Amino acid sequence: MKAKATWVIAAAYACAWVAPQAWGRDWYVSAARGAGKTGTAEKPVKDLGSIVSRLGDGDRVFIAEGTYLGRGDNGCDQIDKAVEIYGGFADDFSKRDPWGVHKTILSGSNTTKNWVQGYRLSIDLGKRRDLRARHKVVVDGLIVDHGDRNRYADKTDSKIVRMADPKTGKNPTPEYGGISVAVTKLGDIVVRNCVVLNTASSGNGAISVWGSEKSEVTVENNIACNNTGYGFYLHTAFYPDELERMPQFKFSHNVAAFSSKPDPGATHGGSGLKVDAATRVTAEWNVLAFGDYYGVDNASQAKRFVLNNNLFVVNLQGDYLEFDTKMKVADIEDDSDKLEEATGNVASDKLRPKVSREWAQKYLSRQVVDRNAKEADVKAVQSGANELRSILGLPLEGTSVGEYSDVWLPRIGIDDALVCGNKPVLEKYGSKDPGQSEPIK
Repeated sequence: MKAKATWVIAAAYACAWVAPQAWGRDWYVSAARGAGKTGTAEKPVKDLGSIVSRLGDGDRVFIAEGTYLGRGDNGCDQIDKAVEIYGGFADDFSKRDPWGVHKTILSGSNTTKNWVQGYRLSIDLGKRRDLRARHKVVVDGLIVDHGDRNRYADKTDSKIVRMADPKTGKNPTPEYGGISVAVTKLGDIVVRNCVVLNTASSGNGAISVWGSEKSEVTVENNIACNNTGYGFYLHTAFYPDELERMPQFKFSHNVAAFSSKPDPGATHGGSGLKVDAATRVTAEWNVLAFGDYYGVDNASQAKRFVLNNNLFVVNLQGDYLEFDTKMKVADIEDDSDKLEEATGNVASDKLRPKVSREWAQKYLSRQVVDRNAKEADVKAVQSGANELRSILGLPLEGTSVGEYSDVWLPRIGIDDALVCGNKPVLEKYGSKDPGQSEPIK
């Protein structure tokens, strides 16, 4: 018989912790105390990867503080069940503080013999045909850091290397983001209170979510900091003609900061938020900052898109892209053809994230190639570089366009990533620390 555990929690998290479906059970994971396969609070397992094959639809997983490397240090948990995963607990599961003293960190090892290419956490129900009733996937309170999964050029961790080195046993840098969730018909998704950093996607999101027919998708209070590709990518796996059948996304109070192109010369990626065509999206109260390309990439033109009350900060090519038209915040409401609403959005070039000076200096040492200038063989000052330097509190200087850079996706620390979103910007934009909560026994 499957074990059961019933939790009653503080009101602050009551909306996120719903009763499991009738056939589910609760699992507990602890890096410090875990052993075996029992998976109770008294006898937790050691790693989420240890129980992936044992999970069933409706199961909930509670993960204590610590760093988790996956099964055999493979750095990649791939799940095909409708589960709910919550991190950020004390080791005895009595308290929760996911961005504070009880961080649950999913990472990996670049030199593992069991290296697996993929998202650090993937929950993919896209091939399931047996899920006929409404179901839900929740990912809440995880920190995903690819720093130890990546291969860097040297010990300074200033530049990723995408290829493996068989001579030294070093694996390639994974070309995927940190969290991916995909559901099938009538599947709902909640991604909340998660932080993803140092992922080197070649074209997807640090956090990617895939809705399907009539999906309700909530992405709120997350941070995507220092990633290539896109900070957040809202996908659809379903392309109906009827608007009401398209997946519906609520994207609110998130921070996408320092979103880079996959490599210096790439012509894609480098945006805080990207959306697919057959989607209904409401994006409000987000911070979209320091993108190599755009704050919001709507080149695919979402079917219904509301973009209200968002803060844009120094995106090098434009704040908003609609098909092939680049816009500044001041022009969005008048010039957009595909936005249902676009009110209250603001831009600022005065806000400074409190990242360390050391990391900021590395980041501004990158050479971001302007493809047009590159093809014309023109050397020019990097567009926006001095604006970024000013915001980050660094001396102003010129930066030449170049095909190669000695710095690309310099590794950022978790504390630096958290300061980009652990409190609202200007008291209302972006994410905030979810704080502490205590289960009531």
